[in-house]
Amino acid sequence: MIGYYGLKSIYKSEVKKNIFHILITSFAVNHIIHLFFVSQFFKDQVMELSILENLHGFITFIFLIGLPILLLAYDKLNKLIYSLIILNLINVTYFISITFYSRVKPADDAYLHQVGILIMIIAVLYMLFRVFKENRSVNNS
Repeated sequence: MIGYYGLKSIYKSEVKKNIFHILITSFAVNHIIHLFFVSQFFKDQVMELSILENLHGFITFIFLIGLPILLLAYDKLNKLIYSLIILNLINVTYFISITFYSRVKPADDAYLHQVGILIMIIAVLYMLFRVFKENRSVNNS
């Protein structure tokens, strides 16, 4: 959505902004549910779910959950919120990509995970292109 419309354009339209907030919130809720299933898996395997061993994942999760709350608290788009949204999306893409990549083994090429990584990288590059274009047009006008 950011790649297609641009974040500033999304925030100019109340309908687009609401859809964006719903998508971000849905993504966060999905990950809360995912955390429940992961914690159950660790419990069933008698494994410890350690924050220190998964610090990047923990920080990413906190930002995933915090972003919808932040967007609810700050209705206007300012430079800080703009930057946090973009950085959060880049970080999530990186984290999911390294998770997918860890599943690629010599015995199992995991083509689905490789395609997922490629799609996420293309999406982030498209979003970054849009961010660059959006900010460049503001600076030139």
